[in-house]
Amino acid sequence: MFKLALPFLFFLFLSLSIPLKVISQDINSERTLLLNLKQQLGDPPSLASWNASSSPCGWPEIFCVNDSVTQLYLSDKNIVVRIPPTICDLKNLTYLDLSWNYIPGEFPTMLYNCSKLQYLDLSQNYFVGQIPDDIHRLSTLTYLDIGGNNFSGNIPPTIGRLSELQTLFIYQNLLNGTFPKEIGDLSNLEKLGLAYNDFIPMEIPQEFAQLRKLKFLWMIETNLIGEIPEFFNNFSSLEHLNLAGNNLVGGIPSQLLSLKNLTHFYLYHNKLSGEIPRPVEALGLVEIDLSMNNFTGTIPEEFGKLQSLVFFNIFSNRFTGELPPGMDRLPNLTTFRVFRNKLTGFLAPEFGLHSKLGEFDVSENQFSGQLPENLCAAGVLAGLVAHTNNLSGQVPKSLGNCRALRTFQLQNNKFSENDFSGEIPPEIGNLIPTFLNLSSNRLTGRIPYQLNNLAFERSFLNNSGLCSDDPVLSLPSCSYKPSGPKKLSSKLVAMIVALALLASLVILLLTLFVVRDYRRKKRERYLSAWKLTSFHRLDFTEGNILSNLTENNLIGSGGSGKVYRITVNRADENMSLVEWAWQNFSEDKPIVEMLDPQITEPTHLEEMIMVYKIGIVCTRASPATRPSMKEVVHVLRGYCPPDENGARKLGSDFDVAPLMGSATYLSGNNKRSKRDDSDSIIYNVV
Repeated sequence: MFKLALPFLFFLFLSLSIPLKVISQDINSERTLLLNLKQQLGDPPSLASWNASSSPCGWPEIFCVNDSVTQLYLSDKNIVVRIPPTICDLKNLTYLDLSWNYIPGEFPTMLYNCSKLQYLDLSQNYFVGQIPDDIHRLSTLTYLDIGGNNFSGNIPPTIGRLSELQTLFIYQNLLNGTFPKEIGDLSNLEKLGLAYNDFIPMEIPQEFAQLRKLKFLWMIETNLIGEIPEFFNNFSSLEHLNLAGNNLVGGIPSQLLSLKNLTHFYLYHNKLSGEIPRPVEALGLVEIDLSMNNFTGTIPEEFGKLQSLVFFNIFSNRFTGELPPGMDRLPNLTTFRVFRNKLTGFLAPEFGLHSKLGEFDVSENQFSGQLPENLCAAGVLAGLVAHTNNLSGQVPKSLGNCRALRTFQLQNNKFSENDFSGEIPPEIGNLIPTFLNLSSNRLTGRIPYQLNNLAFERSFLNNSGLCSDDPVLSLPSCSYKPSGPKKLSSKLVAMIVALALLASLVILLLTLFVVRDYRRKKRERYLSAWKLTSFHRLDFTEGNILSNLTENNLIGSGGSGKVYRITVNRADENMSLVEWAWQNFSEDKPIVEMLDPQITEPTHLEEMIMVYKIGIVCTRASPATRPSMKEVVHVLRGYCPPDENGARKLGSDFDVAPLMGSATYLSGNNKRSKRDDSDSIIYNVV
């Protein structure tokens, strides 16, 4: 039994090893083929990873199945030569991408030899000439993209024989003939792109009705004429429809917006008319552009429920009525351009609050009310255009935070004006938009200094309340305003009131100062009228006085100054004036005898006696018993000169004589006192 098993195992080993050897030989031969292809393509640096020491299945541009090359990705490899015929020696090649290179020449018919080729992308190269009539020989293709080249002439009818084709892109060429109705025979076609070709004007062929699997139709600027066929209502799989930039007329097919898979809808720049058909069941719409047509009627209310809507353009039509409720709350809306219609009503206040609004253009309509405050809530608003409406109120200050704002227009044109008022928010000066127009409003105040340049020379016309610090804008100078009736702003009124109050306060203070100064001068004039008469002739100099102004000689101080005791010598005796006065007073000598004999005017005798007595009291030995300067001044002021009838105002309140009884004087070791029943001067003058 063991003898029978041995031949069987040997046969099994041979059976397994032969296929491995064949596979190894195939991958080696494909590596050699690819290295030769690299040389034929000019050995571009982008293919440096292709080498003889590694398996092709590990190269970035290669995809293998069962160790055989099936897909070749050569997009954007800087290839500048024609495609080598040897490329089809890769027998299992199904996928070939040569897009975004510089490949010249005519359509590479040698690719017909790639018998298993399903995906062919030759877009964005330099191919020229006509599309070959025998292109149907690429019979296994499901994907063909030859867009972005220089092919010219017609699209051959034989292209309709590529029965497996699911995607056909021939956009952006120099085709100037026709596109064949036979394209309608491509029953498996899902994506068709013929855009940006200068075809002979023609209608959409009726045969296209057979394209029931169509999801993507891109025929912008292809010289289409006539109406959009009603069979478009049957394209239930349609997601993307772009027929913009043609000469289509008529209306939108009645059921087109009932296609629930429709997400992108572009019909702009045609000659279409009529109303937008209802009902709108394509609630997954992401982008809508119906601009530059002749549409009329109102905007469907369903548009306010398009939660996925990002891009909304319906400008340059004749739409009327108000905006649908809810459009300001759409969470994904970034572009909203409805200008040049006949729309009315208010702009909903929540625009910009729920989405990253980048473009907002509602100009040349009949909107009223205020501009929405939250347009730049997300901080990405780049364009704000609202001119030629009936809008009023102030420019929202929040716009000053729109760092991305580049276009800002609130001006008028030949039809009408807006009515914005108030000052231009200073923060707008920090934006430096590339285009700014606030003309023909009722704006007031100073132009932000950042906008004082020639770039904005015509941005502020017909705003009589605006001024500028720079004459370059041809606006009145802010330092001069022409006279005339005008409504003052609240800030200006507040400023005027504040200045008036300040001026009143200054005037009041000045008045108080003048009155006080007047009283002081009057008092000085009154005091200066007194005639000073010396009591005794003394022989001393200024030096004798100044040398005695020391703290030891300080008698007392008060609010008006200090009193010092000055010791001077008489010519005939060695005694101070104070000691001499107290000696005579203690000896009960008459005061009259102590006066200077040269004083011969009896009219001032009583005043001199009063001053003598006050001097005695003010030179008491104990400072505590001396009156204050205030009390002395009070007594002196109370002792007035005779009135016009000769009467004196003396009275007991100002009589100093009874106050002398308690005076005490100490001189050396001797103590003398003179007492009286009356109180001291202090209690008589208070």
